[in-house]
Amino acid sequence: MAKLRVFYIATIFVFVFTVTSPLFADQIVLTNGDRITGQILKSDEKELVIKSEYAGEITVQWPAVQAITSTQALHVSLNNGQTLVGPVKTANDNFQVVTATQGAVTAPKNSVVWIRGEAEESAYEKSLHPGLLE
Repeated sequence: MAKLRVFYIATIFVFVFTVTSPLFADQIVLTNGDRITGQILKSDEKELVIKSEYAGEITVQWPAVQAITSTQALHVSLNNGQTLVGPVKTANDNFQVVTATQGAVTAPKNSVVWIRGEAEESAYEKSLHPGLLE
């Protein structure tokens, strides 16, 4: 009986995970109400790049971005020199980054200098310390 119960629970878990896995993606909401779901790659003070499963890389003008919600950890640099790492969500023109060390940190959208996903951050770090043959 207990084995059967474990089997049912495992089956339900796998079903829920596979059905809802598309829901675990980054999302941006534009000022016109459009939503784009995918993986946030990078952003500067001018543009944000998100990679959509069906449309590839999409570049959006930064002023057109109203809200961001990320499930992945993003590297967020602020104009005071502080860099925060963690999932991001926005509310009322403020960014909230949930860091592992400081907890939730809130900063105004206009204080964000750049955003990088893990791959972009790794490429940036590598460019700072190139090997002998690079």
